[in-house]
Formats: sequence, structure tokens, C-alpha cells
Amino acid sequence: MMVEHGTFLVSTRRLAEAMDVSHAPPELQAKAAEMFPKARTSMKAAYEAGVKIAVGTDAPAIPHGKNADELVTLVDWGMPPIAVLRAATTVAADLINVTDRGRLAEGQLADVIAVPGDPLTDITVTQSVNFVMKGGKVYAKK
Repeated sequence: MMVEHGTFLVSTRRLAEAMDVSHAPPELQAKAAEMFPKARTSMKAAYEAGVKIAVGTDAPAIPHGKNADELVTLVDWGMPPIAVLRAATTVAADLINVTDRGRLAEGQLADVIAVPGDPLTDITVTQSVNFVMKGGKVYAKK
């Protein structure tokens, strides 16, 4: 139905992956033990079915600067790195219905980051941003 209706999925799965439920009430622990593993397979199934998956945050639950953890989780769960990078850029722009961002192209609003490697072969390099440019101004450079 999500594909049929063009519904986007923004899972923020890293939040659940990093959640410590050991001090939660027993019924919540039991629910987490049942549902968290299903999320892994349902995410891959949604991707394979053609659901539009966008990357987002559940801020402040996912601390600022840790957004790339979601990218790593999605790859770990079976999405190809190129699909995950698109989910964080072009698909996310489509989700919020804008056409002036999400792509590196003339006339686009583009914030640029650089990482120490190829995220298509190792998505974890997105966790080590060493250059940030926003609005044409360099804010961070290692």
C-alpha cells in the first residue's frame, strides 16, 4: 500500500538499535525483544518492494552530529549504500516537496560534506566528516 500511495518511510531505526531497554518495565522489554528484530527484516522488505525511504531524525533522541549512524544502520539492514545516500539527499528532498536541494547541481541549495573514503564501499566513513561547506562558506575543515 505504501508503494501504491507513494507513502514515504522514515524509520529512524538507529534510535531503536541504540536504545537501552534493560531498565524498562518487563512488558516493554518483551515488546522490544519481539519487535526490534522484525524491524530489520521489514526495512529490507520495504526497500525491495519499492517503498520510498527517506532518512530523518527523531531529534533530540538522536544527538545532533550522529545522523550518519542512521545511514550505517540502514546499510547493515540490507539497503545498498547508494540507496541510503539517496535516502538522505534526493529522497529526503522529495519528501519535503522541495526541488532546490538534495542534489549537487547548478542552481541548487547545496551543503557539502567530505568524508575520508568512499561511502559506496564503506558507509561508516560518513561518521567521520572532515569538511563542511554551507551556503558557500566553509565551517569545518580537518
